[in-house]
Amino acid sequence: MDTQKSSRGYLMIFGAGCLWGMIGFFVKHLSALGADPGSIAFVRLFTAALILLGIFTVSGRLSCLRIDGQSLFFCALLGVLTQGMFNYFYNSAILSVGVATAAILLYISPVFVCIMSVMFFREHMGACKCAALFMNLLGCVMVVTDGDLSRLGASRIGILLGVGAAFTYSLCAIIGRVAADRLEPGAVAFYGLLFGSITMAVIARPWDTLPGVISVRFVIYAVGFGLISTVCAYLLYFSGISRVREISRVPVIASVEVLVSALVGMLVFSEKAGWIKITGVAVILLSIVLINVQWKGRRPGKRFGGAAGSAENLLLNGPDL
Repeated sequence: MDTQKSSRGYLMIFGAGCLWGMIGFFVKHLSALGADPGSIAFVRLFTAALILLGIFTVSGRLSCLRIDGQSLFFCALLGVLTQGMFNYFYNSAILSVGVATAAILLYISPVFVCIMSVMFFREHMGACKCAALFMNLLGCVMVVTDGDLSRLGASRIGILLGVGAAFTYSLCAIIGRVAADRLEPGAVAFYGLLFGSITMAVIARPWDTLPGVISVRFVIYAVGFGLISTVCAYLLYFSGISRVREISRVPVIASVEVLVSALVGMLVFSEKAGWIKITGVAVILLSIVLINVQWKGRRPGKRFGGAAGSAENLLLNGPDL
């Protein structure tokens, strides 16, 4: 794979992480208007799917949504697992162990991605990449807790839910890579969001609460949430992972979301930031730089044959162990 093309892919993923970092802005405003977490997750996914459908209709590109059964299967997995079940696990973990612990558990997802990248895509794990992963997790812990470990909960069920959220979140990079190799990014995003919104509708039953909170302001924030932090973010993300050489780098680069989220909290909602949080921001940035350093003699990750078929066989039939 062309190095320049791969670099553009990582830059797109970085951009997607920045847009995801604005999620807290929309969630706080929608929550203040009376929406519960499950309904907010449904509104985000469903609104984004409608926006994408509108874009395809206006641009005369509805034909790109005609896909074969196997592609639909991967998109359904993407939507149900990485959108629907992820939101269920993550929201449940927040209720069980609190926001800080749930957020920290979520950011063990790079470890899952690295393990699966080695198994399915036969990527090489070196000391540099392992160090970047450790630094990334450490930085996320520092940013989320700001040194106050009393924020951490101890519920076993909550911890399991948090790990479940991290695992389903990590599958976005793995399954998304296969889907993005078969389809254009817009189609992958649309079907993933569609299946995700259906899953969240079943889990959250948003029709019980949404009629009582919908207003003009609610619609404005919902559309902004769907467009900025969902449609634009996922178009960048799926465009990026279809170009990159090493999937294991993806979650570390996307962790810029934590930095942007912290900045939004400080600048928009006047949240306090101590020296530990600021140091954590620096550590995350350093981990992103470190994982993108090409050391002399480092063996590059292997692309799976330049075709989606090889990856599909590995995912469907299992790795060669």
